[in-house]
Amino acid sequence: MRRKVLVLAVILLAVVLTVPTALADAPATGTVVEGVSVPGIALGDTRVQVEAAHGGPASCTQTPYYESCKYDVDGGGQVTINYFAPDGGPAQDSPDDVVSSISWVTAVSGWVTTAGVNTTLAVNDPQAVIDAYPNAEVTYWYSGSFVRQVRDWQLGISIDRFWDFYGAFTYVSMSIFEPQDPPPEPEPVKRSYIPDINLTDVKIKRNREITAQVLVHDWQDQPAEGAEVSARWLFPDGTQQAVQGTTSSNGQATFKLFGKLDRGDYYLFIDDVGLTDHIWNYTRGFRHASITVK
Repeated sequence: MRRKVLVLAVILLAVVLTVPTALADAPATGTVVEGVSVPGIALGDTRVQVEAAHGGPASCTQTPYYESCKYDVDGGGQVTINYFAPDGGPAQDSPDDVVSSISWVTAVSGWVTTAGVNTTLAVNDPQAVIDAYPNAEVTYWYSGSFVRQVRDWQLGISIDRFWDFYGAFTYVSMSIFEPQDPPPEPEPVKRSYIPDINLTDVKIKRNREITAQVLVHDWQDQPAEGAEVSARWLFPDGTQQAVQGTTSSNGQATFKLFGKLDRGDYYLFIDDVGLTDHIWNYTRGFRHASITVK
């Protein structure tokens, strides 16, 4: 009888040892170290290390540059991990792929950064987030009234805020990445515009002269010399005439009509303004003007 019990015990032990242990989801609470780690996962960990801690991903998406995998978090929500190959190239779905960035959503409110920021604070008090990261780059939406993003490049953390128009609520995504210098400021887009088009009409003996003076300003709101202005006259009978002119040192291009002009409305339409290193901002200023010949 004792021998049978001993054999049965050995069999049960063997079964227990061969049954794989279920891996837990990512922890619901813990500390986020900016530019370093989140609870249970660190930047630079391999795919093997991540999945040894939290099991396989709920889903993965492959891009030409990296692989993005989502892992469930205990209590709700998900953490998204982007993988690169060890040499920095595109991920190869290899156990050796390494973690390049980590992000998590609003539901993962138990992860708190060393500066005291979590997703709940980011939703409800964006100014507190800005105060927590005084050197961060802040981006606004909706005429400067909605904090869209707080990103500290040198610490390696970003807090992104979104507004759901349909549900009328704010949600966030927080992420960490390798600390780095901020990218250089983009060159400002230089835009020209037309602040004024002045049309005058004078009678010279039996003829008439219509003069159009088109003023062009550059991106610094100064008169722009050398701007090529393409325009069209529209005559009372419905016919049109294309004209071109170049602005002088005072920023004006002048167009004239002379002769036995019919009575009626004359229009000048601006089709394009070409100025070196500038884009014509046709939504600002004037695009046409008119005068009536009686």
